Amino acid sequence: MSEDRLAILVEEFKQVLSNSNKHVFSSAELISLIVQLRVEHPFPRSLSDRKFQKSLIDLGVVKEISLTASYSFESTRYHFGLFSDYELALSLKPGAYLSHGTAAHLHNLIDQKPKLIYVNKEQSPKNSKGTLTQAAIHRAFANKQRTSAYIVSVR
Repeated sequence: MSEDRLAILVEEFKQVLSNSNKHVFSSAELISLIVQLRVEHPFPRSLSDRKFQKSLIDLGVVKEISLTASYSFESTRYHFGLFSDYELALSLKPGAYLSHGTAAHLHNLIDQKPKLIYVNKEQSPKNSKGTLTQAAIHRAFANKQRTSAYIVSVR
């Protein structure tokens, strides 16, 4: 494939990224955008989606964000342009939202900015195993507060 053809495809992809309201992407999200670009702009047969993604990284169009996690998940993220810590945190779980102290700070309910960003994703509804009692509520709040073992850090 000619360098000119690759340069044209890279410029087209930059336009796709510029038109997006996102700045942080998983590898799967990048591949999805590449597949969409492939529909509109024919790629040479020799240029697979993964090869094009690698070219975008090698050329610095998208840059890798190094993350470590306390659990196994696809933690590699890439960014195009400026992004906030909140956007990065939300990219870790599709459909998640900012919660706990993070949400309280963003809604001006607390003044101090939390040192950690809390993200949550609702679990599927569970079947109730009985009625809620005041004794059960007291028992729940008498115990130590739960903390998540799922922690992701930027390297």
